[in-house]
Amino acid sequence: MKTWTLDEAQVHFIEILQSSTQEPQVIADQGRPIAALVDFELFNEFLADRQRPTLADLLTELREIQAANPVELDLPDRRDRPNPLLGSPKAVLRLAGSLTPAEAEAISQAAQECRPID
Repeated sequence: MKTWTLDEAQVHFIEILQSSTQEPQVIADQGRPIAALVDFELFNEFLADRQRPTLADLLTELREIQAANPVELDLPDRRDRPNPLLGSPKAVLRLAGSLTPAEAEAISQAAQECRPID
């Protein structure tokens, strides 16, 4: 990507225009970029990307679909998944990385006292 001063851009406009098909050409005024000349196909790709829905738009649409046609999912019970906090304090210490042995033991005991939500 080549940068041209504003004065250079005025003098070499045709060259900049031709070079823009190979790579973007930046025009700067007093060292600060103010414009870029790019290949028209690249510009069209940019416009197409801007017209894609955002994640927020997609989630809003999904909520609307769910409100209009409610679907309930039968999720499997998660009790079969191992709980690393039920292991030894050393395992907890490895997971946390910066706990003291006493802190790891306290977390391990608290985890053993937890019961599944019904």
